[in-house]
Amino acid sequence: MIHVLATIEVVDGKRDEFLKHFNELVPQVLAEEGCIAYGPAVDLQTNLPVQPPVRPNIVTVIEQWDDLSALEAHLMAPHMVAFRDVVKDLVVETIVGVLEPA
Repeated sequence: MIHVLATIEVVDGKRDEFLKHFNELVPQVLAEEGCIAYGPAVDLQTNLPVQPPVRPNIVTVIEQWDDLSALEAHLMAPHMVAFRDVVKDLVVETIVGVLEPA
């Protein structure tokens, strides 16, 4: 199994619009072969001293896949290609971290 953390910075004031499109995509991704978990998360304000300030323009996607080949297939799936086109004007930057259990 592998884990993926994708940090997506969206245009100021566009997070809700981005999440609307993203949440429409989630069922298609969850149906993909090799997908274990896939969903968006946003920063939660807490009083924990180790937490940095809330980032209002960040969406973090938390994913689990059977293996790297399943992730690679996901990235090329037709619904992902279409999604990237739909949100291209809403996204500033995407950083993806692919991790394995230690």
